[in-house]
Amino acid sequence: MEPDVFRRLVTQCINSSKSSNALARSSSVQLFKTVVAGIDISDPNGLFPVAVSELLNLPKTGKSAGPEHRIALYSMLSYITPKPQLSADLIQVATLILPKEAQTQEQATTVLTSVLAPHVAMLLQPIVDEPLAADMTTLIAKEMNSSKPAIKRAFCALTGSVLFEGDDILTAEKGISFAKSILPALEACLKSSSSTALTASGGPIEGYIAISVILGSFARSGKFGMTRTNENGKSKEAYNYLDDVISHNAIIQSLLTSSTKPSFLLWDKVYQKITDVEDENWFLRACNATLQCFKSELAKSEILR
Repeated sequence: MEPDVFRRLVTQCINSSKSSNALARSSSVQLFKTVVAGIDISDPNGLFPVAVSELLNLPKTGKSAGPEHRIALYSMLSYITPKPQLSADLIQVATLILPKEAQTQEQATTVLTSVLAPHVAMLLQPIVDEPLAADMTTLIAKEMNSSKPAIKRAFCALTGSVLFEGDDILTAEKGISFAKSILPALEACLKSSSSTALTASGGPIEGYIAISVILGSFARSGKFGMTRTNENGKSKEAYNYLDDVISHNAIIQSLLTSSTKPSFLLWDKVYQKITDVEDENWFLRACNATLQCFKSELAKSEILR
């Protein structure tokens, strides 16, 4: 497809997505899907970057026609196949839009987060040379502990989507490095949820995500080997850093303990308040990861069984 023809088709899709008619917006997304499906995966004419730039320009400049319009634009982006340089450019722009979106429209935030996740995951794959920019890792970790609940939720969901099934990511050094950079933020989310599960305006989802990732893909990887130096700074002892995190984290260790007040994971007053599908999915993932990680303890305890 010629670049000029492609650009005109994308422009038509974007213009149609501004419509106040839901069917027209939905049709514009389907048209875009059909258009990009006809592009060779090697993209010899550089059409995918053109589409990404055009689709993100209106949200970036604050000139979209409203949340429904942005949802349609982000939905179109979901049909862009992740590729190293393309993903790096998309992430650079979309991560700046996400905090603003999170404070205005929940559904648009959810769609944008789902679009971002595979592109972040692409840059963390061991077979991809293009790295995830260090400032992007720093930004994600920072926003996971934002004082604004909506932003915090958005970036926690992004991280969870990238790492929950990130077993391949955690086979390479750059994936391990990303995971270790994110781990303190996950621990902070776990601590926050443990103390505010009933009262937090964003709900306990950040804690569910932290459990799902730490006790899930992180624990399965077995790749958190570290070395520690003794007091004289000479001899070193190899150990599993994640085992240390799990064994010394009081919240993780108390997830399945039987007491007067159950952990936030198993507290019925918390999980019975869940109404959002995404929250429910992360709750179930957290339960499963906990059961898998502590199955030997469960087997020995009649009370827990």
